[in-house]
Amino acid sequence: MEPGWALASIKYLSEGGAGYVTMPEPFGVELQKLLSLNPERVIASSCNEPMIITSFVIESTDQRHLILINHTSSKKSVTVSEKLYTLTEYEVKFIQLK
Repeated sequence: MEPGWALASIKYLSEGGAGYVTMPEPFGVELQKLLSLNPERVIASSCNEPMIITSFVIESTDQRHLILINHTSSKKSVTVSEKLYTLTEYEVKFIQLK
């Protein structure tokens, strides 16, 4: 499983009410980056094509981050609040919102 799907799984399980998520094996840099942000809450978000791009919003005490995940082998563009983001193949992009 590529790292983006692991993060997407965490997103959907959290939005569905899971308080804890156990992953069967380590998923590297992206999971470590997520944990380093000390997420306290997942804020529901959606994307037009969730099998292609996943949007994941997390909040900590004083920060909010948007995580965009490209699940494809081609470059994709995503517009969020009138700002355009370009994702390379299988890229996971962390964006600080506040």
